[in-house]
Amino acid sequence: MKHRDVAVLVVLLVLTVWFGLTFMGVPGLVSPWHVSDGIWFYLAVALAIGLVIGAYALWRGWDWGEWQLLSVLGVWVYIQYVGHWQRFFTPPSPQGVQRYYDAFPNWYLIPKQNDRVVPDGYHTVMHLLMVVLVIMLVLRIIKRLRSVAAPSN
Repeated sequence: MKHRDVAVLVVLLVLTVWFGLTFMGVPGLVSPWHVSDGIWFYLAVALAIGLVIGAYALWRGWDWGEWQLLSVLGVWVYIQYVGHWQRFFTPPSPQGVQRYYDAFPNWYLIPKQNDRVVPDGYHTVMHLLMVVLVIMLVLRIIKRLRSVAAPSN
């Protein structure tokens, strides 16, 4: 296994473990999700399964694993953007800001602001890990496609 493969798997493992904290809950960091949370719980389980399948495919060296992970991460990044960052860039009403902070009464890496939503620390770290992993996967795919397209002399 190449160094780059190990680096991607390490970031993926850290992201998966960090995301797994959602199912257990850590007081002050993230509240636990349960089946009673409905669709969000099942979506989280589906994402976790997608991450595990992608990790296994990368570990086995299957080329489709990168694409599978990129598709899971693409959907996940979009959901996270809409749920946490869209209201940072397009501030809601003061009541909307307060509703968000009431829903996530956890630790904040970026200080809360009164005029816009700032994601809590758990989600901020998770989003950073997701962005790093997406960049790593895109670079791997580009490198692999270039090596396939390069003429062999």
